[in-house]
Amino acid sequence: TLRIFSIKRAVILRIKRLFYT
Repeated sequence: TLRIFSIKRAVILRIKRLFYT
């Protein structure tokens, strides 16, 4: 479902933010 994909994307963005900080 699209919901899982959306959550996955949000998690990836959060991890990316942590790595870029």
